[in-house]
Amino acid sequence: MDTGTVLTFGSLQDLSDFLEEDIERSKRMITSYNERLGVLLRSNEPKDAPKKAKQGEQGGRWIPYGRLMLYGGASRRGEAEMLFETVDELKTRVRYLEEARQAAGNLSKVGLGEAPIYLVQFKTGLPHRVVVLNPTESDRPKLKFEGELVIRPKSRPVTDQSQQILAS
Repeated sequence: MDTGTVLTFGSLQDLSDFLEEDIERSKRMITSYNERLGVLLRSNEPKDAPKKAKQGEQGGRWIPYGRLMLYGGASRRGEAEMLFETVDELKTRVRYLEEARQAAGNLSKVGLGEAPIYLVQFKTGLPHRVVVLNPTESDRPKLKFEGELVIRPKSRPVTDQSQQILAS
C-alpha cells in the first residue's frame, strides 16, 4: 500500500478482515524470502555466507548511488543481506498489523463499534489514524422507502362469457 492512503471501511469487521489479509500476505512473503535465504546459504559459497547485519550497519560493500545503494561485492552475499533485512522488516510489520487489528477489535468495547463508517489513514503502508464517522442529518438520505410487493393470483368467478370461451 502506498504512503498517504486513506481507506473507508463500512464496519470494524471489514477493517479487521483487511488487516488480516495484509498480515497473511506479509507472512507469505516472509516464508518465501526465508526459503530463498535457505537456498542461498546452502549454495556453493559457504565462506561468503553473510552474518545478520546489526541495525545501522551497511556490510561494508554497499555503495551510495543517489537515493539508491548498490552492492559492490559477491551478488549472493548482497542478496542474502537484503533478504535478511527485508525479513526483519516484514516481521516488524506483522507485529504492528496484529496490534492494529487487536486495537480495531477493541473499538467496539469502548462504544465505537456501531459507527457506520471508519476512515483509516495509512502511512508507509501501515494503519496510522482512524476517524469514526457518524452521519449527520444532512448526510442521511432525505427520503427512505421500504416496502414489500406481493403479487397473488386473483380468483375470478366463472362468468357466462368465460364459459363460452372455454366451450369453443
